[in-house]
Amino acid sequence: MNSFAERMLDYLMEVANGNLDVNLWIHIAVLGVLISVYVIKNTEIRSTLMKATVFLLLTSVAVHAFVYGNPVHFGTFAVVAASAAFQLVKRKSIIEWSKNPRNTMFSVTIMFLGFWYPKFVEVNALESLLYSPLGVVPCATLLMTLGLLTACYPSVSKVQYGITTLAALFYGTVGVFVFKVYFDISLLILVIYAAVNLLASVTKQRAALGGRIVEKARG
Repeated sequence: MNSFAERMLDYLMEVANGNLDVNLWIHIAVLGVLISVYVIKNTEIRSTLMKATVFLLLTSVAVHAFVYGNPVHFGTFAVVAASAAFQLVKRKSIIEWSKNPRNTMFSVTIMFLGFWYPKFVEVNALESLLYSPLGVVPCATLLMTLGLLTACYPSVSKVQYGITTLAALFYGTVGVFVFKVYFDISLLILVIYAAVNLLASVTKQRAALGGRIVEKARG
């Protein structure tokens, strides 16, 4: 393993184990939000809670990277967090859970893997349910955030979804093939699933556009 990869792994170990209290509070907050969106009936409040959760998780990774002096993580997550901030502040669109049971089941499984993520923290597998580096380490955070966006697809912003998918592709590829963290294969599976979703949306939009053009020509 080259020195760059070793430094990055050292960073992941340091930031994950140096913020166990943060890890715990993030778990509590995320669990609270996920419960709330099932209890709260107001669609605008539910939508805002989900958007805010994505933004805060991504921003948390960027802030920790800045504090610990990691420009790679800071730069990439600043961009992804900015796309989430735009959706939260500027766009008033409503996002809702997908009505596709298969999509929901897949997304919930992925979010659980992000919530549990048993890597880098020096705790046992059961304790990872409370102390995994969610909101601190990139791959765990992307499993949760892209999983949540996928659970709400196609009501989410396609631009934000695409940017988050690209970030997941980058970190999943590095995690598996450079760091040999094979748990990150789950992130690459999520990337493939997200890419299929995006491709289906583009195909549908083109078909709809083509139909309008034909109708206009006939009119």
